[in-house]
Amino acid sequence: MQKNKAIVICILIQMMFASTGYNQVAIKKPVLLNNISLTATGGFVVDSAYLLYEDFTEVKKENITFLNKKIIMWIVIKKGWTVNDGMVKVGASETILTNRNEVVLKQDELFPEGNDVASIDDARYISLKAVITEMKNEIPYFKVNFSVWDKNGSGKITGTYRLVVKNE
Repeated sequence: MQKNKAIVICILIQMMFASTGYNQVAIKKPVLLNNISLTATGGFVVDSAYLLYEDFTEVKKENITFLNKKIIMWIVIKKGWTVNDGMVKVGASETILTNRNEVVLKQDELFPEGNDVASIDDARYISLKAVITEMKNEIPYFKVNFSVWDKNGSGKITGTYRLVVKNE
């Protein structure tokens, strides 16, 4: 009898989710690799975020790189852009800090006016590059803070990840 009650409860819960319109896709969280932490607001829905080297090989979860080796963070955005005539306006910024919060690079606008328009298909895949070109002394890690926003709407993604830079 207990087994039948459990089955009935499971069926009722499943029916409740089906009747409210919720399903596994609606509550799926984004796939965030490489210890990337991010928050999406204003209607943006992120599918995934991950790091690749410039040659498109994956960066292992420890996020180790070398001097002058570019790291590309990819953010795959499912939806949320405000579209005008099939185009969107992308804003992005990036700040690289040492483990002591000393600013190494600060770029407030990576897509200035005139270079900020993209098709909705292209804007689904946002890539931001980071590269450390020199280290005067041993730095255990760098912190990369980033933002991506919709210049035509309220969508915004903010986040961070760490890079460990080694000498080759």
